[in-house]
Amino acid sequence: MAEVTEGEGWEGIVPIAVLALGIVGYLSVLTLIALGVLGTAIGLMGGAVSSLMIISGAVFIYPSIRRKDDGEVFICPRCHERVGRRADSCPACGAELVSED
Repeated sequence: MAEVTEGEGWEGIVPIAVLALGIVGYLSVLTLIALGVLGTAIGLMGGAVSSLMIISGAVFIYPSIRRKDDGEVFICPRCHERVGRRADSCPACGAELVSED
């Protein structure tokens, strides 16, 4: 039996599913209100629940998709792309970078 390591399995899927269901739910509630199928009170409750789903999903997903930098980052003077501290040239445009050391 294979072991599930951290970051794999349901732990990573659940926040994405909550976010996706919240978005679908919110858009469904808006559509049903616009069509006159849902009343105002039920529409507000559905919108609040789906908004909370969107927020809670995003809160758990955002830290995992943020890029972790291992120190100082420079900006290329030519194309303004982020360049690592140890890079000799820009990965986007190929401009040679001069160290100020």
